[in-house]
Amino acid sequence: MLRIPKGKDQDAKDQFESVVQWLREARSVALGEGGNDLEDLRREIDVYRSLRDRGFQNPAESAGFARVGAAVPQTLSLLPGGKMLEARSLLSTEALAMFEERVRSLRYFHARNLPPTLNHQSEDGLKIRLSHRPLGRLGILLPQRGMAVSLLMALAVPAQVAGVEDILVALPSEDGGDPAPGVLAACDLLGIRQVLVGGGSKAVCALILGTPETAPVDLLVGEESERARLAMLELAGECEVEATDSIGDLCILTDGQDVSPDAVATELLVHAELGGPGLRALLCSSESFLDTTLAALDRQYSFLKRGHKSVVRRTLEARCRVLPLRSLRRGVELVRAIQPERLHLLVHTPHKLLGDLEDVGQIHVGQEAAPSLSIRDGAFFCVPSGTRGRIPTPSRFLEPVTAYRCGEQLQPDRDRIRQAWREFETH
Repeated sequence: MLRIPKGKDQDAKDQFESVVQWLREARSVALGEGGNDLEDLRREIDVYRSLRDRGFQNPAESAGFARVGAAVPQTLSLLPGGKMLEARSLLSTEALAMFEERVRSLRYFHARNLPPTLNHQSEDGLKIRLSHRPLGRLGILLPQRGMAVSLLMALAVPAQVAGVEDILVALPSEDGGDPAPGVLAACDLLGIRQVLVGGGSKAVCALILGTPETAPVDLLVGEESERARLAMLELAGECEVEATDSIGDLCILTDGQDVSPDAVATELLVHAELGGPGLRALLCSSESFLDTTLAALDRQYSFLKRGHKSVVRRTLEARCRVLPLRSLRRGVELVRAIQPERLHLLVHTPHKLLGDLEDVGQIHVGQEAAPSLSIRDGAFFCVPSGTRGRIPTPSRFLEPVTAYRCGEQLQPDRDRIRQAWREFETH
């Protein structure tokens, strides 16, 4: 039986704030990352650093291995380019055309959001120019579960629009074989020729510290697992890192009228199976419907495959919150306070609430607009949305460059301006 935290709505203002804090805390819970896990991860990173410092030669003789008592790690290798062409040939013409159309739309969207070049000339003739240049080398970490293709588009396309040409992708394989053909085909269509096969902390080490075949990246973005996220934090001093969360939050606000408890339970299960650090919240003005939904959740959970059960249980018990509400209006107040990326509105009269929910990233109204459908489709995850901006824009992949030009054009009153400024700074 799942042990999902259940709260209680409060009347007083300070108690309301405590409920909001209780909901927000679900985003910061770490899953299975105790002290032993952290120490084990640090030993693994030390081993990989030692291997890198020796130029990836004679790893078994490295002093680092003897010091930490760890096994010799296997560095990740690049996938042959023919594998991506082969994966592309497996897709239908219709699927390829759909992907290319989405990429074109996404490029157009991001091209309109590039930061402009700014020029300014001060009174004393100083010319200032602010421009931008792309990062040198980008690493993208993709998950095995979830929307790997959509996340790849969301990260690679704005980087390419910004001018980044050198992109290295790491993604886990399926049962020790090659990665999913759809992701490999997407890499080929996007012009990405470097793909490392592997996930978790090994992939993070390979991207940030390099491999015998690849150089370290300047910026690492993406998501894969809790251990990978922790490894990114541990190696943040080596390069810039940014752990994304394409799944984000899911908040379900319902009154229980003409709503299927099984459908609500399915939404929570789908979102939990994808993982990610986001909040899963079920806010309901009917406590009896809430209890029925929790029973349906337990029943559906029992039919999951063993490997999926562990992910779903850890996610739901740590990052899911259920809360009976005094009224739907109270639920609107809570939603506005926690600001989820995704809200599923299942109420009898949604038009009465929509006007107060304009700052929510995505709103799905009714059972026919279930978030799980858009999650599987991936259509909404390629552009930044929500209040916390989880997906980067082209600006993230650009470095500002400021150029100064002095003395090209002397103003008649330049000496007067200089004298006034010296007087200002000395008093």
